[in-house]
Amino acid sequence: MKIQVSCTILLVLLANQSASAGPADAVEFFESKIRPLLSNNCFICHGPKMQMVGLDLSTASGFFKGSDKGPVVIKGDPENSRFIQAVGYQGKIKMPPAGKLQDQQIDDLRDWVRMGAPWPASVAAALVAAGNAREQHGPAEREFWAFRPVKKVVPPAVRNSSWIKTPVDHFILAKLEEKGIDPASHAGKLALLRRATFDLTGLPLPSKR
Repeated sequence: MKIQVSCTILLVLLANQSASAGPADAVEFFESKIRPLLSNNCFICHGPKMQMVGLDLSTASGFFKGSDKGPVVIKGDPENSRFIQAVGYQGKIKMPPAGKLQDQQIDDLRDWVRMGAPWPASVAAALVAAGNAREQHGPAEREFWAFRPVKKVVPPAVRNSSWIKTPVDHFILAKLEEKGIDPASHAGKLALLRRATFDLTGLPLPSKR
């Protein structure tokens, strides 16, 4: 009888210890894995200084508010969370655009959302991480086209100006001429119709019989 009572008391103590350790574990998981991951890979486009598509991932309120299209995460449901789908490169939107995260990082984000996406209040830590985010990116990542400021560009000069139909053609033809390659001739009506058929149906034009 005494052994049974002692075992019962021990189980209760262990259960209470696990329950009390849960929140601490969640905080440790967020601060050691999730916050640095967001800071190093997301804040440059979705942080205090810039919120592309209205999404701010530097604060809990911004994260759970979501983007202009609505919430990006469903607590406890990573598979149906747009944020997880984006970092997993599962749809049209792929984040971060400079390159997919490591598998372990994606798994950490999934686990975090699965446990309810706990986000302990730490404004100071978020601000410090945001301030260091850009410095922590490598030169190649900082030069990625999406991170460069928008500016007017003068189309390059070309020799075969008669081929130009739009300003974009200047850039295409300039590269072709640089490589010594002649541009393809303009497609005829049949070729254009064939291309349109492939785009619309995925099949070539029906053959004549």
